[in-house]
Amino acid sequence: LPLLVTVHGIWWDDWFSKKKWWHRWYLPLITYSFKKADAVRVVSHYLRNELIARGVRANRIQVIPVPVNLELFSQCDPKALEDVQRKIPSPFVLSVGRLEREKGFDQLLLAWELLQKEQISAHLAIIGEGSERTGLEAWVREHKLDSSVTFVGRVATEQLPPYYHAARCVALASRSESFGKVLVEAGVAGKAAVATDTHG
Repeated sequence: LPLLVTVHGIWWDDWFSKKKWWHRWYLPLITYSFKKADAVRVVSHYLRNELIARGVRANRIQVIPVPVNLELFSQCDPKALEDVQRKIPSPFVLSVGRLEREKGFDQLLLAWELLQKEQISAHLAIIGEGSERTGLEAWVREHKLDSSVTFVGRVATEQLPPYYHAARCVALASRSESFGKVLVEAGVAGKAAVATDTHG
């Protein structure tokens, strides 16, 4: 049977190999499988180049980015926008993603604390769920940032546009990012974005 593989992220970096003890044994198997695959789909040219460097044949790799509904994020329902503006103090910085270590929300909060010490009058809205939420919320309380940080929780994709349109700018603090979909969504909504210098 043909083997078709989709690569959505980085698995050979330090973070992946240290996340679980068995990942170190898993790495050679993944790499071997990719070399033998009949076709490999990657979400960015960065990943394509990385796979070629690891011995996957270029003619077997196809770059197909993660789709973003441009029409959805280019416009916004005025009533939904008002609802967001009532919920989150303005001006606010928006960050969207899974609340997991690789998404770097701990780094974002450290940067936010520095901004608050500089008496920057703004709010941070974090959209997403994940295993790190409880710890991040505890850190925010411990560092007395409750008044400037809101954890919105999970928001369905079709309900995200008003958050982007209400925000002053968007922040993405990922340690590892195969394709920054959030940055595309921000751009379509006409918002500036600040991001870490990372893969993808």
